[in-house]
Amino acid sequence: MYLTHQERRTLQLAADKSNQALERIVAGIRAANPGAFHTKESLSERVFHHKPEGHVPYRGYMRD
Repeated sequence: MYLTHQERRTLQLAADKSNQALERIVAGIRAANPGAFHTKESLSERVFHHKPEGHVPYRGYMRD
């Protein structure tokens, strides 16, 4: 599932707000539409174009 147009617009408008405000907005969207967010299980199935940095779970990547 994806974010709705309204959810995407809400995030765009929140881009210049504080991190705390943005976290509240994301939490509200996550509660209303949890299927639009990755879980640890779904992240481990992702294939990235470039190798992710850090400890991001993934299945594979195309190039370094």
